[in-house]
Amino acid sequence: MKRYTLYILVILIACLIPGGVCAQTALDYFGGELSSGSYKLVGNTAPFMPYNIPANSSVVINLNGYTLDAEGTMRLFVLNSNSTLKIIGRGTIKGGNAGTQNGGAIYSKGGTLIVEGNDSIVFEKNKAVSGGAIYMEGGGECIIKNCIIKDNYAQINGGGIFTGVKTTISDSKILGNRAMSSITPSTPLGNQYGRGGGFCFTGEMAELIN
Repeated sequence: MKRYTLYILVILIACLIPGGVCAQTALDYFGGELSSGSYKLVGNTAPFMPYNIPANSSVVINLNGYTLDAEGTMRLFVLNSNSTLKIIGRGTIKGGNAGTQNGGAIYSKGGTLIVEGNDSIVFEKNKAVSGGAIYMEGGGECIIKNCIIKDNYAQINGGGIFTGVKTTISDSKILGNRAMSSITPSTPLGNQYGRGGGFCFTGEMAELIN
């Protein structure tokens, strides 16, 4: 009897803690504005419009083993001033297309991006003018851990990532990305480049940790 009581107590605590298992809301497949809170994918999702993280908001998204695919029609996330987006779990973010703008999958102006994969989070086949997968500017911070950034494309700079903010990348792979595909030289990992086929940094501090 005591054992069952303990299990129930643990479940209740998980439901009450922000970001706990029960506190995660299914991510709306329509896209649009996300209020502060914790969300999770409940299946492979192709949203109708980008997810917008409003200024001064904090959002956590658990990919939950699924794929978020823009199918080449739009970028997937926009971070506004003083907002925070944290992406966790295991899964794939792909098919983002910013058209004539920057940040194929994620664009941030003054926000903080934290991506922490459990096993790995994959960014692939996203494209933009600069920052094929991720573009960061205007302050904030970029932290990427246990990710694979592959096969993304930028017309100008940063085929995988373009960042002008404090950036830390650890335990991740950046490979097979392209910037200015008309330029033929490539790195041993296959990142073709204009400026930064895999990674282009213009800020004050970047730390790459194996």
